Amino acid sequence: MIKVSSLKRTSVYSIVGMNVIIILLAIIMKWTLFDLLFAYWVENLSVGIFNIMKMIKSQGGIDDSSEGSAVPAGCLKIFMVPFFLVHFFGFCFGHLLAILSLYSGQLNGWDGHIPDIINYIDPSTFLIAFVMTMISHGVSFATNFIGKKEYEKATIVKLMFAPYKRIVLVHLVIIAGAFLLVAKGDIQSVLLLIPFFAAKLILDIILHLREHRETAI
Repeated sequence: MIKVSSLKRTSVYSIVGMNVIIILLAIIMKWTLFDLLFAYWVENLSVGIFNIMKMIKSQGGIDDSSEGSAVPAGCLKIFMVPFFLVHFFGFCFGHLLAILSLYSGQLNGWDGHIPDIINYIDPSTFLIAFVMTMISHGVSFATNFIGKKEYEKATIVKLMFAPYKRIVLVHLVIIAGAFLLVAKGDIQSVLLLIPFFAAKLILDIILHLREHRETAI
């Protein structure tokens, strides 16, 4: 059983709040199914930004078996942080293309000109999602990584790969539900997706608690 400290409870509350507010805004503002999927895709950007900050701040060495390594962790960061930035945000871009092609119905006739993608994105949806997810992950970063000094044990290699498992698992849950409703693409579809987003929230919390329990070990 995972015990939840007061600092962890704060970050868990921020996760719950972020997810609930996004769902409520989706209903109130009558987002389409694509808008909601895009809003949760934006969370990937926040995850990546804070992971870069974690990699820079980490003091746990290269990995768990790197004691006595000939390569200083600080030197490795010079390579791994830019590599993560390019690889992770490239991964996010591919994920966005998948969402656009599957759900928006707006890529028909797209000639591959990358800057045109911006024409398919609602700026208000991006701004709301980005602000909400940055706050949520910022609370976790401040209370757990900094407040509980997780950076002292966090290793550069573990942080390098940490975001991918969470993103894949969480978005598989969301996309599984969206596949069932892709033909509608209106607010009724968003309402019907609530059970899947409840599952997404539960998975978010479980993975969050597990991540910080492992970091504390």
